[in-house]
Amino acid sequence: MAVVDHSAFSIFRGQRLYDDEPPLNKNTNDVELHRRIHDPTPYIVVVQGPRNVGKSLLIDSLAENNLTRLGHFCSSPRVTPSTDSHRITLPVTTTSGKDILLQFVECPDDISGMIDAAKYADVAILMVDASYGFEMETFEFRNLLQVHGFPKVIGVLTHLDKVDQHKLLKVKQRLEDHFCTEICEGAKVFSLCGLEDGLYKMLEIYGLAEMLSDSQFLPLSWRAEHPYVLVDHFEDVTPERVHGHKQFNRNLSLYGYLRGSDIKKGAKVHIAGAGDFSLAGITNLDDHYCDPYPLFVVGQSYFKTGNYLRLDILDVPPEIVENFDSHHPILVGGIILEEEKSGFMLVKLRRHSWHMNLFMSGVPITISAGWRRYQTNAIYAMENENGQHQLLTRTPENKDCLAVIWGPLAPPKTRIVAVLNKFYCFKNKVAFRIMAKGVVLDFKDDTQILLEVGRIGTFVPSGKSAHIMFEPKLQIDRFAGAI
Repeated sequence: MAVVDHSAFSIFRGQRLYDDEPPLNKNTNDVELHRRIHDPTPYIVVVQGPRNVGKSLLIDSLAENNLTRLGHFCSSPRVTPSTDSHRITLPVTTTSGKDILLQFVECPDDISGMIDAAKYADVAILMVDASYGFEMETFEFRNLLQVHGFPKVIGVLTHLDKVDQHKLLKVKQRLEDHFCTEICEGAKVFSLCGLEDGLYKMLEIYGLAEMLSDSQFLPLSWRAEHPYVLVDHFEDVTPERVHGHKQFNRNLSLYGYLRGSDIKKGAKVHIAGAGDFSLAGITNLDDHYCDPYPLFVVGQSYFKTGNYLRLDILDVPPEIVENFDSHHPILVGGIILEEEKSGFMLVKLRRHSWHMNLFMSGVPITISAGWRRYQTNAIYAMENENGQHQLLTRTPENKDCLAVIWGPLAPPKTRIVAVLNKFYCFKNKVAFRIMAKGVVLDFKDDTQILLEVGRIGTFVPSGKSAHIMFEPKLQIDRFAGAI
């Protein structure tokens, strides 16, 4: 079968040949804190790729490979769920002779699920259909990894049996070269040619399994400073008297391994897609491993990383239960003190060159920063030679600009990404969903912007909206509620 060059950079060839960001660099080191020795927490392996590329089959093959060689397979969760619990598909397997647990997650196709996966992945396996070529999803996820984390990246080529055998070596070399120049510099790329007994061939899977067992997946500094839990199942423990009423909020018990840093009862957490909550209770359910570190620190009662916990959270919106998807993991991220408030953030932003439209000031955009993803409005500006901010009606072409956004505060140097909202993605399925990337410069109660006419404006917050007050006063009602 002839291979057509359907690479994502070919789809957007009218704009430019390549993505506007360099490939991930395997030598980049963002590690400050190391995972402690004997930590039993599974490493999270995110398997990403377009539909029908073979993600589920790869996970099944890796699990069967370890079962065949080791004679055992661990399934998650560690605690037997009750009959009415909501189970999330997160299989766990032990690697060869290393006492390392791996927790596999099949990356969702929707942009929200991809954003969350980029935040919790310890290693990302990016799968490419060799009979078709690179697709947009691969480059979208690559951009999200650049913003939200820098895990180990491994490439896997599938459907090589559908490639003309006379061109096979040339096709493999071309795709491997593109992967290392466009996706991740120096990454290892594995090739899977056909099936054996309904799974990928064990000899081909063996190399990938060995790499997973021999690799060291060190935590990123940002994650190491924040506690987080990837939930493998949850239970709706809402009192019976309101259990059947969909309009009432729910009380949930969430189960999963604690990663990152320690956590305590009452701590503020963010449930991706649901909002911020205080932990009503925490219970240690981990008695399967001998942990040389005590569960509690004397006087402070903190729960240590590496333990399997139950998190009790009250008054959660009912949609999290009604819209439950067993293939869409729930991410619970801890919030540090400076991230609890909302306010204005000054962001250095650049529109992605593959996004066709410029951004208009005051038009809603969807932002992902830290654990959170939310919709907000933005006002764009450029800094002039006097250090003042000149208001822009729209973002400039191929140039950095400043954006003032209202939302939950993120510390300076936090990287952010703006994406298309779900409604627009549904209408325009071929649109590249990464709109822009940037970094938080500062956050303040008000920000001055110099208007084109030379008058100074100040943002004044009013609840979840804001007004721009001008000196001297002008009748510019169209800016009311801009943020």
